[in-house]
Amino acid sequence: MANELTRYNEFWFDDGSIIVLAADVAFRLHKGILSRHSTVFRDMFSVAQPVDSGATLDCSLDGVPLVHVSDTREDFESIVSILYDGGVNLREFYSNGLWPLPFSVVSAFLRLGSNYQIDHLRAEAIHRLRICFPTRLSQYKAEAFSNLTSQEAQKHSIPIMMSFSDAIEVIQLAQSFDLADILPSAFYTCAQLPTSQLFDAVSAGRLSLRDLQRIIEAFPRLTRVNKFKLSRLIRRATSPTCHHRNLCRSLMHEIIEGLFDAGPVFDDGVRECFCYDRTWLTTIQASGLCASRNVLQRLGNRKENCGTTWLLCSA
Repeated sequence: MANELTRYNEFWFDDGSIIVLAADVAFRLHKGILSRHSTVFRDMFSVAQPVDSGATLDCSLDGVPLVHVSDTREDFESIVSILYDGGVNLREFYSNGLWPLPFSVVSAFLRLGSNYQIDHLRAEAIHRLRICFPTRLSQYKAEAFSNLTSQEAQKHSIPIMMSFSDAIEVIQLAQSFDLADILPSAFYTCAQLPTSQLFDAVSAGRLSLRDLQRIIEAFPRLTRVNKFKLSRLIRRATSPTCHHRNLCRSLMHEIIEGLFDAGPVFDDGVRECFCYDRTWLTTIQASGLCASRNVLQRLGNRKENCGTTWLLCSA
């Protein structure tokens, strides 16, 4: 059996007292460290019978007890890495400016933290998810789902590096681990995905038909609200004191046409406006033309009106 196992060299300690096998990859670790953080491992080592966690302790390798876990190598590596390399005081790691983590790591923290009752990992995952999936629209940051680098994410105070499509798994996590409060913003985010991607998720078993129906039913209402708000911008006149009225009027219409002609309702251009990401107007705003100021003002007034759209995903 030893010849069939692949050692994970970074976490294979010669003085380790337990071997954990995750998808044919072996970690030789220390019972004391695992027991310190996980009540499941603590109970397993004390009575040789695990709690319902997907782990079994039923044999040994070279005289060292061997534990089989149902987790992937990547997931188990994520929690072992933080338990061993997160520092003696894990609070110090967590309080270090919420350094952004990949969504796959945060997901592993929640799933394995819950399964093995590693409370601080579960709490950290929930804390980060609630920042990215808030209960208030005013706290929602569309840029959080733009596959930001760690430096970009930290600059915007975004604790998870993720994409719009990751919201599909967030729905699963929220429903599996009793996090109903993040569901509205997760559905809201999924409503901005192409329908083909949503149907693919259903086919792959990552999204239920009920959840798909909930998202699709919001599409026409989201579209109507979005187009109505954008249409109000067109009726905005240039300032009476403008010294460049023709230029400003032309610029305003160019902005609006660019949003409507971009393609599907929730493609990048409209999504940025819909989610109140104004970075695409930075260059125009810097020009000082009154058209850009008027558009920005109208977008500012739209923010509260989007609350009704947000509620569509809360029903």
